[in-house]
Order: sequence, then C-alpha cells, then structure tokens
Amino acid sequence: MIAPNGYKFDTRQQYIDFHRQWFATKDDGKFDVIEIARTIESPALGHALVKYRYSSKDQTGKTQATVSWLALTFALEKGGWRLVFDQYTLIDSRAAQ
Repeated sequence: MIAPNGYKFDTRQQYIDFHRQWFATKDDGKFDVIEIARTIESPALGHALVKYRYSSKDQTGKTQATVSWLALTFALEKGGWRLVFDQYTLIDSRAAQ
C-alpha cells in the first residue's frame, strides 16, 4: 500500500495494523465514491481506479475533507482473489473544484 503522503507499507501486517488503527478512530470518517474512473478485468487480474472524497472530524469537531485517487489491483492467487496493490493519491484541492 502507498499512502497519500508517499509512505509505502511493505508487509501484510503493516497493512492490517494501519487499517485497524484507522477504523478504530472515532472521527466520523466517511468515504464517498465520486467516480469509478476505470476498471480493467482479466481472468487473473482486476484493477479499479476510483476518485473519492474522505471526510472526517478533527479533534475540535471541525469537518475536514480530502479528494483522492484510489488504485486497487487484485490478482487471482491459489484459487482466491487477493489485493496486491493499493495506492491513494491526494488530488490538489484546487484541481478538485
């Protein structure tokens, strides 16, 4: 996984730990899909590029929002679909208008 700040998670455990911590946060986080920009499918690979808005509340209760691209790639491995690539890229707020 590559986070919006460029940090690269290398292991499955890092990925799991990041999401457990994120989902445990009490910030009223909301993920809204703006557009499914592209999908690619093959018998052994699936890819989606999604534009989304994530809004949450900061420690003072003020709502903050970001707009990003999310690229997800799944591969068929040992008879099951596995997430093999997950990248979030922030979109400049001026470009998101």
